[in-house]
Amino acid sequence: MERIRGGRFESLDARGRMVATRAAGREDEARLRSFGESARRRGGARLIDAIVEIAERGAAIEVTDFRGWREIVTRGSYIVKDPKGRTVARRPVTAADIIRIRGMFSLD
Repeated sequence: MERIRGGRFESLDARGRMVATRAAGREDEARLRSFGESARRRGGARLIDAIVEIAERGAAIEVTDFRGWREIVTRGSYIVKDPKGRTVARRPVTAADIIRIRGMFSLD
């Protein structure tokens, strides 16, 4: 898996262990963005265009888009973090949040 988080490019192996990390460059961002564009041209789901990582960490679910923005649902809270890891929003999770996230994954 490859991702950009907090302005850093990270490469992880199949077990989730960090293989490489370095300052992210424009070419890294362009390459990750091209994955979504390629999927769209092949008729892939819109989800593939946006989501880079979905992780379950204990009681939390984290959704990260290709730009590094993260949505975290944990213990009744909804948190949004920017690509540099700064908290942009923190509030109680709503039923609408759950419906939207479930809809991303067709979890009826």
